[in-house]
Amino acid sequence: MFIIMSEKVYNESLENKLKMNLTLIQNQAIKNQVTSIWKYYNDKHLQEVRLYLSKHSAMLNSLFTKEVVYSGEVKIDSSN
Repeated sequence: MFIIMSEKVYNESLENKLKMNLTLIQNQAIKNQVTSIWKYYNDKHLQEVRLYLSKHSAMLNSLFTKEVVYSGEVKIDSSN
């Protein structure tokens, strides 16, 4: 369900011209174990994405996932 909702929100964000840098990883053995990795361009972009998600997320509060935030400097990024 999280993957389907994430795809929907991501596709809608593209229609609204909001760039989201999102990677979803699903555990192949435990299908309900999903990790999302978000990259933000700067603090303003982080706030824009979070505001967009809060307005467009249809998830009930009881279904929200635990958020763990890590901050650091990218040393190598093969996606560039």
